[in-house]
Amino acid sequence: LDNHIMTQNVLIDEHQSSRQLSRHVSDDVSKTMAHHVPISSRSVNKYNSSLSGSTLEPTSRIDFLERNLHYIQEQQGIVLADLHDEITRLQQENRDLHYQLIKTTSLPLRDQKLRNSGQLSSSANNQIYLKQHIDRLEKQLLESEQNNKYLIHTIDELSKQSSSKSEASDIHIINKDDTQITIQMTTNEYQNSSNMSYEKEQQFMHEV
Repeated sequence: LDNHIMTQNVLIDEHQSSRQLSRHVSDDVSKTMAHHVPISSRSVNKYNSSLSGSTLEPTSRIDFLERNLHYIQEQQGIVLADLHDEITRLQQENRDLHYQLIKTTSLPLRDQKLRNSGQLSSSANNQIYLKQHIDRLEKQLLESEQNNKYLIHTIDELSKQSSSKSEASDIHIINKDDTQITIQMTTNEYQNSSNMSYEKEQQFMHEV
């Protein structure tokens, strides 16, 4: 009889300890897994808690507590798995956002480089064009100087011819007229050359 009473007291103490442990664990878990535990599982938990009456035998109480403990462990495993999945998803989102940020910042830099490259290319082309145009102007200037020298030489020759006194007066008049015609024609050629150079310079200034 004494052994039976002692066994019953031990079972009662174990039952009370298990109930306290189950209550503490359930309180801690319920705060973090309220949205993860299905409604049906909560109903089962309430149903299982209602079975912990004093009408159960000690052996049945131990089985009941073991089932509760096993159920809590299963729920903890589900919550941990959900938390790991959530962490993995957040890490992937973080990587995606980081990639988008790098891509967004790299696009303006690439566009700026392309614009700078285009500006440099345009500037180089302008320099080549200006150099070629300057070369053409220098060539035209040289030709104008040569024409000027030719005109001066022609005028000198005509002056010498006009000052000659060995010819007759009528022939001298004809030569004078010929000289005027030759000078006029040569002067017109020089004016035409000067006008062409001036028009080209004006066209160049307009293009620049």
